[in-house]
Amino acid sequence: MAGREKQDAVDIWLAGVRHVRGDSVTAAALCRRGLSGVSNVLAVGKASSAMVAGAVPFLSSRANGLLVTKYGHVHPEIDHPGIEMIEAGHPIPDCNSLRAGDRAVSFVRAVPENEELVMLVSGGASALMECLPGRMGLEELQQINTVLISEGYAIDEINRVRTRVSTIKGGKLLSHFKGERVYVYAISDVPSDNIEVIGSGIGARRSWRSDGPVLPEAIQSRIDRSPALQGPPCRVPAHRYHCEIVASNDTARKAAREFAEQAGFHVVKNALALNREIGCAAKRMGRELREGKPGVYLWGGEPTVVLPDNPGIGGRNQHLALLLAREISGCGNIVILCAGTDGTDGATDAAGGMVDGQTFTSRAGAQEALSGADAGSFLREAGGLYAPGPTGTNVMDLVVAIKR
Repeated sequence: MAGREKQDAVDIWLAGVRHVRGDSVTAAALCRRGLSGVSNVLAVGKASSAMVAGAVPFLSSRANGLLVTKYGHVHPEIDHPGIEMIEAGHPIPDCNSLRAGDRAVSFVRAVPENEELVMLVSGGASALMECLPGRMGLEELQQINTVLISEGYAIDEINRVRTRVSTIKGGKLLSHFKGERVYVYAISDVPSDNIEVIGSGIGARRSWRSDGPVLPEAIQSRIDRSPALQGPPCRVPAHRYHCEIVASNDTARKAAREFAEQAGFHVVKNALALNREIGCAAKRMGRELREGKPGVYLWGGEPTVVLPDNPGIGGRNQHLALLLAREISGCGNIVILCAGTDGTDGATDAAGGMVDGQTFTSRAGAQEALSGADAGSFLREAGGLYAPGPTGTNVMDLVVAIKR
């Protein structure tokens, strides 16, 4: 397919992502609320650095801040002497994640009784910040997270487990707050847009009481030994707690749709439809593209993937892109861009992949790459990786397809 359609897909994707950038949506939210001279700001997540950049004009000159984000995601425009920055591991937590958790507890405890706290939360917070019960160490935490990520659990199931083994998630962090009022602004990376699920409830005021998924026995036994099943009662009454979801996948897809329509495209599909097993999602999307009308197709969400032993290179978007390449193989009138809105996909530098009807047969080894979860290697050789870099947001994944 001509490069024009591929560039159109990128432009539509970027229009959606730019509309939910952390700096702009945070600044707009603080402006709507009339906040100024903010004294305390705590931010955590892959988009938290951009969110802080948007909040800086609303901070007092003597404000205290703690910013925790993924390695390489620090926003270059943050200019405030009172903000401490910690970069930590994602998607698997590391020692800096534990350091960030300890600092967060100290930070929240230190807010004076007559001052307010602004919390900025985005996806990725679950791995980036953690405090563990006494009987659990970092290695056990890493093993639990590896199983949850590789065995195809949905994000809400994963975060239920993370909440159970944490002493700060599920409303437990704010149990240390003694200040006047809390304002929580969140960029959602979960289908429900629920603050009790985003970041495993790191910014919630109450515990998330829900049964977790069925886990392998070895993992379940480790969790059952944890004394952190329930946190202390929250100190923040409802009338002193304000929470607002400032961006979501729906927001991004709406902006992408408006951009596409203004560019003269007919938008055939716009749905939060990726929240299922990745193979099932690809088959359904492929069928809709093959049988559907010409135009733009938009899908959002976060598919689940079960990884083989010793998986290759790639993430769920690269895997989905190659699955879709198989579904549309031979179709000369379709191009598809699958990418994580945060600009990353798994433990790679790419956000996802760009494919068309020729990608799957462009070189040998496509099916083997799918079987070995090595879509990234195949797409790199095929020239199909998409790597925009950190975007300053995180609202799950966005797929843009154009059918002539």
